[in-house]
Amino acid sequence: MAPASTEPESPTPPSPFAILGAYLLFGTIVSFVFGREPGTLPDNIIKEVSPALIAICGFLARYALWDVIAVGLAKQDAGLLGKRHQDLPAMWPEEVFLAQRVQTNQIEQLPAYIVGALGCAIVVNGTVAGILALIWAILRHLYAETYRAGVGKSMDEIGLSRFTLPSYFAANIPLMATMVHAIRCLLSSE
Repeated sequence: MAPASTEPESPTPPSPFAILGAYLLFGTIVSFVFGREPGTLPDNIIKEVSPALIAICGFLARYALWDVIAVGLAKQDAGLLGKRHQDLPAMWPEEVFLAQRVQTNQIEQLPAYIVGALGCAIVVNGTVAGILALIWAILRHLYAETYRAGVGKSMDEIGLSRFTLPSYFAANIPLMATMVHAIRCLLSSE
């Protein structure tokens, strides 16, 4: 008989279909409650996309200055910058691993964030898109700082889920609102 684990079990995440359903529900609400008439463009498209562009550009500058540079600094602190590829360790020091994981994960999130924010701003509502884009950027900043500070901690101790799930919603609600609004446009009689 295997010994009982002394570590607490992490909660089981909801199914992807349940999360998709929530994204669709909230995206539909944004489309119907805050959206323009489907198939119409804003009067001033530059003004409409500006809030989302401000959030996106601010996040990308922050990413370049904190997330990308953090990887180089962690490698420098670990004495890895002067080494040849074949002399690098098979397993990265934890500080380097966490910094690289943060950088990679930020990039993994960018397509949904950028397409959702800009699509929602152009097709649905620029103010809603800008607010959700800013919320996402703030949550991803907190995520990155918390993750990099997690040296010596378990994933549960780091506590990233308090940032990840809300940021997924902030990125995917405008994405789904854009999709719902586009479908409404295609189905409209005009």
